Amino acid sequence: MAACHPPSRARTAFAVALAVAALALLAAAFVARYGNHRIDFVLRYNEIRCVRAGINPFDIWSGAVSSPEFHRFDVHPAAGAPVHTYPPWEYTLASPLTALSPPAAGHAMEVLLAALAAFVAAWCFRHGRAATGSWQGGLFCAALALLTGMPLHEEIRSQNYYLLCTAATIGLAAALDRRRQVLAGLCWALMMVKPQYGVLFAIPILWRRQFLAAAVAAATCLALAVPPAILTHTPLPTIILQAGRAGGEYFVRSGLLPAALFQPLAAHFGHAVPAIGSAVVGIGLCLWLTWLLRRRDGWFEFLLPTVFCTTIWTYCLMYGHVPYALLLVVAGERLWNSRPGRDRRLRALATASMLNGLLLYFPLRLHSGDWFAARLLGPGAAPEALARLSRLADLPFFGVAYLANYATLAWIVVLCRRMERGSTPAGGQGRAVDGPGDTR
Repeated sequence: MAACHPPSRARTAFAVALAVAALALLAAAFVARYGNHRIDFVLRYNEIRCVRAGINPFDIWSGAVSSPEFHRFDVHPAAGAPVHTYPPWEYTLASPLTALSPPAAGHAMEVLLAALAAFVAAWCFRHGRAATGSWQGGLFCAALALLTGMPLHEEIRSQNYYLLCTAATIGLAAALDRRRQVLAGLCWALMMVKPQYGVLFAIPILWRRQFLAAAVAAATCLALAVPPAILTHTPLPTIILQAGRAGGEYFVRSGLLPAALFQPLAAHFGHAVPAIGSAVVGIGLCLWLTWLLRRRDGWFEFLLPTVFCTTIWTYCLMYGHVPYALLLVVAGERLWNSRPGRDRRLRALATASMLNGLLLYFPLRLHSGDWFAARLLGPGAAPEALARLSRLADLPFFGVAYLANYATLAWIVVLCRRMERGSTPAGGQGRAVDGPGDTR
């Protein structure tokens, strides 16, 4: 497919420079994670050990069971191994890692994250090259996708599962494009290690009546939940539903924009009002955007509204924005194909995304708030005062980081409307389907 115009030397140099910056940020993320103890992975590792010992991690979390070996991770001071609670199928999927020692398992997780980041970058390159008709355009799209900066760093530092969810989303779209519903169901089941991410994909999948994919995903999760239920002597429905109860406590503490909007109500009405308000906003927006793209042929574009809304309908921390890479690659190819003087909003989006990665990444990871607080208050300051001032100093950085991410999403809404009006990318992609029931 031919691009709108051949890449100039300046564009080539810019794409290469952006790719080098993205690789440098990725390398810095792996180096910087040594300052943290892989907290998310440590929790996952301990939860599987807990299950193997015959203890339900949720019982430790809720206080129903006391154990000298395990404790709820946010209780201090406490002895033993900290645990939270994830859906039971995750315990089965990740159980092979506990055959290794904690350091060896941590290194294995690092290799997995690096491989997933490479896969996502390679796919974004391939998609961008096909959409722009040049390897320079592909490189630009891949680099722009990796410049999610803070989210990607937090993903690698804490060793969470959002890179896996991003790769599984690519696999889901590819499998559905090829009408391989069984494979699509397995990809969806992988995404369900983060239910707050995976559940919302029921909207586009059921919209196009991919019932076999839904059945395979449900059957896979149920089958993987059986071993933990047996080991902990917990009824299967109970062990499936309790992960949501544990996560509900953290809803109003997360960095999600709707949670912040509804948080003042939580003091009077509890967690239910923020949870319901955010769910209504996110699900409603996902339904609307999915309807806007109902006639798009390719599954990748049809899934973008769901990727957009996964951080809105329920609680989400910074690393939950890692799947935005899939949104940025679409914005990148349209920016590359745009004519001079056109699509100013898209150019503003790309600038905001790059600023998020290049400018906000290093100040936050160098603990700018700690540095500022220590020099302002002096070496003899109380730890509580240092921590309070550090949080205040970091607030502008986090605020701009979230603003950049949501600016990305705001443009995706505009992009969806333009795509539905018949504005297709270079190369003639984006054929219409017969209706929302099309099963391609």
